Amino acid sequence: MSSSFFLNPNDTNSEKQFSELMPVASEGFNLLVKAKRYGRWFLLKGLKPQYRDQQLYNQLLDKEFDILIELQHQNIAEAYSWEEVPGLGRCIVMEWVDGQTLREWLSQEHSTGERLRIAYQLVEALKYVHGAQTVHRDLNPENIMVTRSGQNVKLIDFGLSDTDSHAILKQPAGTEGYLSPEQMEQWQTDVRNDIYSLGCVLRDLQLPRLYRPVVNRCMAEEGRRYETAEAVGRALRRRQRLPYWWTALGVAAVVALAFVLLTHGQNLKMSRLSATADSLSRQLKETRRMVQIGKGGISMKDEGDLAVNEAVAHGLKYTCYKDWAELASQGAAELPDEIIIADSVVHQGRLLPVKTIKWHAFWHCTSEAVSIYIPRTVATIEDGAFDGMASNVERFDVDGANDNYCSVGGVLFNKGITDLIHYAEGSGNTTYEVPPSVRVIHGSAFAGAKYLETVVLGDSVQVIGAWAFVGCPELSRINIPKSVVAIGRNAFEGCRLLPAALIADPLSYRGKSSLDK
Repeated sequence: MSSSFFLNPNDTNSEKQFSELMPVASEGFNLLVKAKRYGRWFLLKGLKPQYRDQQLYNQLLDKEFDILIELQHQNIAEAYSWEEVPGLGRCIVMEWVDGQTLREWLSQEHSTGERLRIAYQLVEALKYVHGAQTVHRDLNPENIMVTRSGQNVKLIDFGLSDTDSHAILKQPAGTEGYLSPEQMEQWQTDVRNDIYSLGCVLRDLQLPRLYRPVVNRCMAEEGRRYETAEAVGRALRRRQRLPYWWTALGVAAVVALAFVLLTHGQNLKMSRLSATADSLSRQLKETRRMVQIGKGGISMKDEGDLAVNEAVAHGLKYTCYKDWAELASQGAAELPDEIIIADSVVHQGRLLPVKTIKWHAFWHCTSEAVSIYIPRTVATIEDGAFDGMASNVERFDVDGANDNYCSVGGVLFNKGITDLIHYAEGSGNTTYEVPPSVRVIHGSAFAGAKYLETVVLGDSVQVIGAWAFVGCPELSRINIPKSVVAIGRNAFEGCRLLPAALIADPLSYRGKSSLDK
């Protein structure tokens, strides 16, 4: 028997009449009223009086009912019927959700587990909606309810939703701050608009750093965004499993290290062994992160300053390439979102901290990663360390305990922000103003920044390294301050839109600027 029915407005049976009508605050053209019938509460959704005679708004209400009546899911507020209600006009009779908006819920203290449960329920609801060939188009914390009993999610307000059968009503729609860039410009919608909005909501949930790459990929440009809600769910689950793997691997590493030390007759005091185990445990707690990728080309030194053989570093590098190739063969959705440079590796039974990232450490490492993580142990990053692989990278993240480097706006600097180490080439920014404290632009710092059109250098800049701006195809506006005393070779090679004189002899361009072009 269908859950939808039509009520004869002439039926005066008191049991069928709504009572205890209470208006609910609403914006726009919709009228919302909480009402009781058969001893239970319902939500009546109609039109405010000034809109009831306008065909467009009646069509929009018809469309919302047509969409909602087809959606039957535990995480979607249910529509029961379409009725003429005395004094209110035509209304959708809906489930009354006893709860609060996600915005209100987020203003309170909640555990990571509770926030993750909300995230997973949202993903499941969106999977169902998209499976019904529907795009919500207005996913935001005001249109998500969290029930008081059970803390379950309920999607509400499908007034701006879209299906192929409602082409006549297609129009740009959504809520500022949760609207995908393409949705603001195009009438045509697809599920990736909702994926972007989902990323914004996941961002608001403030999940641990472990999940940040998933959020970033949801909010990436259209071509790099997750294509389905199911892919988002898979990525969240993979991230959630990683801490358990790290715990297991950590225990195994401690046991292996103790075994190797004992079998080789290392005559260490118990206090030193205990300190090593404590250090490992502390590192594991700090690094409940993602898959360790990107050890390639890293020079590692132990406490005795004994450099690891370069062949070992190259071996690690090509293992890294092989892992990426295998992931790529499984589809782009499986590629890592973040490159994590490990803070230590076990080599020949010894735990060695990663202290130096060498020149061309990641050369030709093709990756879909949108961020690179620098651990606390790294003391030296050579010029050109990220050449050849950072074109998609939107930001660098640096461990807060690192004494040598930091990230400002996703750009990698030394701790004092006097040296700009590497720009985030995939950030999509067309203009970048170098912080006024910067004195040195390191070699290859902006290499391959494909979107960058304008760079403003401060009067403190003294050195521009070799290949600093090589291969920036859109760079057409830059100034060379009088403070500059040295510019490395080929600093602007391949910047075809810059003045030829600047490219050929950049030092002769001191005090000049192409910013006014």
